[in-house]
Amino acid sequence: MPIQERVKLRELLPEDRICNYNEIALGLNERELEYEANRCLQCKKPSCVKGCPAGLNIPRFIKLAKEKRFNEALSEILEINPFSATCARVCPYGFQCEGSCVLNKTGRPIAIGAIHRFISDYGEYKMKMVNESERVMGKVAIIGGGTAGLSAAFELSRHGVDVDIYESRPVIGGLARACIPPYRLAREVLDREIVYILSHGAKIKNNITVGKDIPLKDFLDMYDYVILAVGASKCWSLRLPSNEGEDFFAYSAIEFIENYMFRKKIFDRGLKILIIGGGNTAIDVGRISIREGLHPLIVYRRGKEQMPALPKEIQEAEEEGVDFKFFEVPKRAIIENNRFKGIEALKAKLGAPDESGRPSFEVIEGSEHFIEGDVLVSAIGQEVDSEVLTGCDIHLERGLLPHDFGGEYKDKVFSCGDAVSGPSVVVKAMRSGLEVARKVIGKLKENAL
Repeated sequence: MPIQERVKLRELLPEDRICNYNEIALGLNERELEYEANRCLQCKKPSCVKGCPAGLNIPRFIKLAKEKRFNEALSEILEINPFSATCARVCPYGFQCEGSCVLNKTGRPIAIGAIHRFISDYGEYKMKMVNESERVMGKVAIIGGGTAGLSAAFELSRHGVDVDIYESRPVIGGLARACIPPYRLAREVLDREIVYILSHGAKIKNNITVGKDIPLKDFLDMYDYVILAVGASKCWSLRLPSNEGEDFFAYSAIEFIENYMFRKKIFDRGLKILIIGGGNTAIDVGRISIREGLHPLIVYRRGKEQMPALPKEIQEAEEEGVDFKFFEVPKRAIIENNRFKGIEALKAKLGAPDESGRPSFEVIEGSEHFIEGDVLVSAIGQEVDSEVLTGCDIHLERGLLPHDFGGEYKDKVFSCGDAVSGPSVVVKAMRSGLEVARKVIGKLKENAL
């Protein structure tokens, strides 16, 4: 029996999307959903489930969608993933469930992400409180209101735990709100899921920076347990020597994106933005720049094939007009009349594989040349902001929080999400938050014996 063609997923054209932040992916209509759901083979040993970091029962929700039982399908998803609609939009499906689909070898994997999105958009979000017999008493503080922190709050509060979330920003949502552009994740979608999560009882305390406003130590007496879900929101600093002798510091990519998302600081239109880095954050800076009338150039030390950014993100950036220069290594900043004018760079070539298995890069001596720009943005990596640990005998390990804490924090403070793993995808941060919450629930149950 021949394999049916995969439904063509509808998207905004590049010329229609570069002047706004509307979601690019338009989602399935009901006819497309039915067609795609009918293509699913309902495998007895579904490899797609193994490819899902959340472990969703994908054949099950596709079957329910096929039968138009959207509320039931969403209810089952929410048992495992409270950020259903968010993950349906931002998950890299091609490397996860769809990449593991048995039909992927034909080039026609089931459009699992699009089906998941339809269910999340049309199903009803109902509260998921556990049975009375499963509830536990306790008080927990969660430091950080991003994906991991909110997921932990969801699991704890639906088990009856009294939860306070401390968030340094004026609004909740973490980097999902501050740094995932609306063309990938509409804010009303994120808002809907946060309202759903908080409906289970967790309370928000905004504009409080732990470590600055309240020492972390104080929480040990105030709460039974503390969960650090602060994310990895601090960009690695890029400091270049300059032609004037003093070092020059690049602008943080996270600050750049956050400023545009919250309309805090706007660069003059027409400026040329040099973006150093090759990950999804660099791509987002470039695509936001296009929408804001800037001229972005992404400068990367390896080739296009070695970029850690998702191929689809790179493709969409190219379609929208983001420029790239590969095999370029910044050497120094060029300053004239106290203004940044560009960088002196060296050409590079691929070398032997590094510890990660990727080819390393080797600078070509004597290849200095000038790359013009008005603003220099660093998107070379992220780490935890250590301010949260002010006054504590806790130290970052390679820019991240440890899994386990010693001394007075042992068995009292837990960590989760990007703060532990480093920058990752939303679904993994969500899963990490649920896992640490379940660990705390286990501790509370032990205490009650």
